Amino acid sequence: MKKNFDRYFQSSITRWYFTNIQSREIMKNKTAEIIRSYMPYLILISLLGLLPAVSGSDRPEWDDPSVIHIGTEKPHATMMVYPTALLAKIGDRTRSPWFKSLNGDWKFHGAMRPADRPLEFYREDFSDTAWRTMPVPGSWQMHGFDIPIYTNFVYPWPQEISKPPQVPYDFNPVGSYRTRFTVPPGWAGRKVYLHFEGVDSSFYVWVNGRRIGYSEDSRTPAEFDLTPHLRPGVNLLAVEVYRFGDGAF
Repeated sequence: MKKNFDRYFQSSITRWYFTNIQSREIMKNKTAEIIRSYMPYLILISLLGLLPAVSGSDRPEWDDPSVIHIGTEKPHATMMVYPTALLAKIGDRTRSPWFKSLNGDWKFHGAMRPADRPLEFYREDFSDTAWRTMPVPGSWQMHGFDIPIYTNFVYPWPQEISKPPQVPYDFNPVGSYRTRFTVPPGWAGRKVYLHFEGVDSSFYVWVNGRRIGYSEDSRTPAEFDLTPHLRPGVNLLAVEVYRFGDGAF
């Protein structure tokens, strides 16, 4: 049976969680080869981060091969911290008091091309009351927005043979996500990280209206330090996901 399902595109957020840790080691070895495919669904883990860097060109980060991450933490081995050795041996991160899942229904808006996305959706005074919801984790093509594409040897958008690969602008679905969360009182004085286990394929992150980072490379985690951006009570998290980025080819 053919085992290589090369291209099944599904842009989405599949799993979020908070880890509250004071020390950490790094998270995932980079895949040895660039697979010309998209897996059936994506994974997001998050920890919020630093200020975005400025690209050397006028192109957006998702169309600039010189930019891969902005404001992310360095990769490290998968880990979680626990208050006792017993819980650490059990290894169930959901039982740690320093873990918070952000899974659930998020407010969602989908646009079929970047030019049609809501530009200031990350603002705290932006109203998302008319938006639908999208499950996280989830694949937006399986929930009524955009279409899944399977192809095992050609690009899912037109390419000019005489030119280098180019990211599409006319057909490049963008998902805008919003959710609110509260940091547990027991986390006071500790580092708080937002961890994305995987996002297909490029995304920006804002916390309380402030852009804290960008990442691409959908098969590896991205992590951001949220600590300086949080406040007591309710916080707003906004994520903008692009289906195709400069890594899509």
